[in-house]
This record gives sequence, structure tokens and C-alpha cells, in this order.
Amino acid sequence: GPMTSPLSRRALSLFQNFNPFHNIIHYYVDLSVFLITSGDDTLSPKVWWALNRRKRVTSLYGLEVRHGSLEARDRFVQACFAKVQARKKTVCGERLGFRDFFVPILKGGKILGYLQAGAFAEGEITREILEKCWKDLTGREASPALPEFREWVRALLEIPVLDGPLTGAFQEALELFARLLADEPGGQ
Repeated sequence: GPMTSPLSRRALSLFQNFNPFHNIIHYYVDLSVFLITSGDDTLSPKVWWALNRRKRVTSLYGLEVRHGSLEARDRFVQACFAKVQARKKTVCGERLGFRDFFVPILKGGKILGYLQAGAFAEGEITREILEKCWKDLTGREASPALPEFREWVRALLEIPVLDGPLTGAFQEALELFARLLADEPGGQ
């Protein structure tokens, strides 16, 4: 099965035994975090393994799927993977005003896989942001009279905000865990 690769087995045991990282992503930040187990070869099928799923009503991904922009989301994700492959460094991608981290798991300069975490906001989620995001996604004007807009607002207001030094600190935690997964203690 998909969990038979050496990276996957190592990730599973490290994840189960590395409580500080689990606590950060599960209790402190509560972002969805995935381990993606394919490396440099973009054509190989990517297996997404959830290290943490947000304990929320609906994810931004779920809303994008419901409102018919799955292709746009896929293009965004593929573009972020391509940037990581080109730079061999973490990419913080932005879509609809929200951000996702894509972190390479590097061993000897080769990408074994990735950590992906998101979505999060870098500042307060204002009415303007909510309305712009809704219009960008649906092409419709925002209206509190629309039940789907009210649901949208509820879901977006639950997205974690990593402001000030939190964004950098969370990126550092992800990169540290990626080094542990790659068995590269010295870092890049």
C-alpha cells in the first residue's frame, strides 16, 4: 500500500514518537498538515497522508470544491510543488488571500517528499477580505441574505491566523520536522 515506502514508515514512527510536533499542529495551531510521499519526479502519483486534519466545520479546500474551483486549486498546488522543486526550499503559496506552506523533505539535495500545511491567514480576517474572497471564488456579490455566503463566512472566520512571528515560527517547526523525516540532522 501507500505506506510501504521507507519515508512513509519513518514518518509514521517519527510522527508517533515526536510529541512536540504533534502538539504544535494538533493543539496549538490546528492546521491541516499532510505528508506527500513522492519526490523530484512531478509525474509520479502523489500520496497525501494526513498528519493532522483541522477540527473545523468546513475547510477552505472543501468550500473551493463546492463552489467549483477545484481546477484552480489544483493548478495552485501544482505551481507550488514546481516552485519547491526548482528552489529546493519552502514555498509559502497564496490563494484567495490565504496561505499554505509547501516544505521539501530533502536528503542529499534530493526531494523525498513534502509537508503541506494550510490554509491560514497572516492577519485579521476582515469583512473586506471575506467579500473579496467570495467574489473571486463565486463571481457573485456577497450578501448576508445568501445562506451559502453565511456558511462561507463562518468557515473562513475559523481559519487560523498566524500573525507576527507565528508564521516564521510555524515554518521553522515544519522545516525541523522535515529534516527529522529526511534523517538530515544538520539541516540545509
